[in-house]
Amino acid sequence: MAESPTTGMYGIWNTKTKTFMFGIQEKNRYRVHTAVSNKVGTRTYYRKPHWVVKAIRENHAPMFFKGLKRKERGRVNENNL
Repeated sequence: MAESPTTGMYGIWNTKTKTFMFGIQEKNRYRVHTAVSNKVGTRTYYRKPHWVVKAIRENHAPMFFKGLKRKERGRVNENNL
């Protein structure tokens, strides 16, 4: 089975329920850890071994109420030309 293309973003995946949690979409794994720690607290986050950072794919769109964000690659800043 072919995989769906990635969006370039990462989120928190719950391995028990097989869903993304908290609607967090960040550009790198470190920012995901920071966002979850800020949202639920560091102690709570590190006591949940079934929460893992996972790349978000196009077919995960129904799990996000606000829609998918996509990482922009190779864009030229028009203000600095």
